Amino acid sequence: MYFFGQDVDLSLSSLKPQTVARLMYLATWLGYNSDYLFDNSEKMTRSQMENIMRLKPRTFKLFLKEVTEQGYLIKDGKTYRLNANVFHRGKCKLDKSLIDKRYVRVYIKYVRLLYEMTPQNKHVNLGYIFQLIPFVNREYNVVCHNPLETNKDLIEPMTVGELCDAIGYDRSQASRLLDIYDNITFTADGQNYYFCGYASRNRK
Repeated sequence: MYFFGQDVDLSLSSLKPQTVARLMYLATWLGYNSDYLFDNSEKMTRSQMENIMRLKPRTFKLFLKEVTEQGYLIKDGKTYRLNANVFHRGKCKLDKSLIDKRYVRVYIKYVRLLYEMTPQNKHVNLGYIFQLIPFVNREYNVVCHNPLETNKDLIEPMTVGELCDAIGYDRSQASRLLDIYDNITFTADGQNYYFCGYASRNRK
């Protein structure tokens, strides 16, 4: 699954972090080469969406309001589709129209795994994970200003403060963000992993 765009904020910083986490999870139900969300081969209704999201009724209502008002989720009759300028599932040819855009590939299996193992009251922390992804260099896994750069000598690493600015996090609380990242672990293929590590503890 991909999310991308030229004029789209890939960190989704206009959304609350917990909303980012929930939207990314919801996007894993995109149909192949379709804008619509599917549940068991049927276009997804609101009640099906609420069941899949595993949120308290009020929390789901607020989530739905936020993502529809900002244009990420579009109601179409009784069903819903995602903004095709942001999300895509299927083959993605690297033609000129895509090369001119920034895009991120994410894996459905691991998005679902992270979401389903995270309590609802910790979705905010999961959101900070997804907001970080667009700034990770694809070749070297470094958080940087130029994630498409393939020459490691030209990579421009971000400081923690710059990352805070990029994802809309209060720079004065940078230490708290580092603590959140420090405590995020996940299990894959029977092994435990830390989400990220640091080359430096410079928090400025």
